[in-house]
Amino acid sequence: MKNNMKTNSEKIVEILKAEVESYVDYDNLDYMASLTDQGVDSLDFNNVLLVIEEEYDIEIPDSIIGELDTVNALVIYINSRTSA
Repeated sequence: MKNNMKTNSEKIVEILKAEVESYVDYDNLDYMASLTDQGVDSLDFNNVLLVIEEEYDIEIPDSIIGELDTVNALVIYINSRTSA
């Protein structure tokens, strides 16, 4: 990992802010709500996943992408893939 000082949830929010060009209210971001319901479209979501894969040096299987529709789900997945 590139920056061990930040939590995975903080990094994911930073990635969202950098990659999502829609109107997402980051001050009131609900980690349990669907990212789509919060303004993230499918193209932006795919870009976010690509950056996450690069940042964490992991590959997210297509078969589970639909399950990773919240910040919380992304954090849980990343934690499961990066913890030793």
